[in-house]
Amino acid sequence: MIALIVAFVIPSKTLAAENNVVDTDLQVKQLSEQEIQQLALELNALYVSENLGTGSENPVIETKGIKSKAALKVAEMLIKSGNKTVNILEDLGLLDAAAAKSFKKVTGKVGKFVESLASAGDDAAAMAKSQLPNKLKSWGIKDKGTQQMIANAVSYAIKAADWIFL
Repeated sequence: MIALIVAFVIPSKTLAAENNVVDTDLQVKQLSEQEIQQLALELNALYVSENLGTGSENPVIETKGIKSKAALKVAEMLIKSGNKTVNILEDLGLLDAAAAKSFKKVTGKVGKFVESLASAGDDAAAMAKSQLPNKLKSWGIKDKGTQQMIANAVSYAIKAADWIFL
């Protein structure tokens, strides 16, 4: 069996108060294949318990593949059950309390952003990780470590959704 290793960011804050932006030193931790599977199972349980994917008011976005559908599922969870989705990510150690609190304020916006990445297919997770920090900054989340932690958590949620929603 091939081991899937996913890294996420753990902040170690150092305050550099320049323009109300806080820089954070980042340490990378790796997730095991079992931890990614656990995330996938938790997201699936939320998706099922919230009856997501049924009777959607939003028009269906045509995608080019299964991986795009995984991104759409994550987007839907963030838009419709954002706080619960963030709680799962926090409980599994992908977010600290401060990042979770900030994330909960913008889950709908992040969900819409992830939805816009669905057509990227295999690249959706990587694009979320690279592009989301700037979006978060524009939405008022100034701490770079928090931006990166949220972006990583979203990226991992998309990767985990690939496992369960395929």
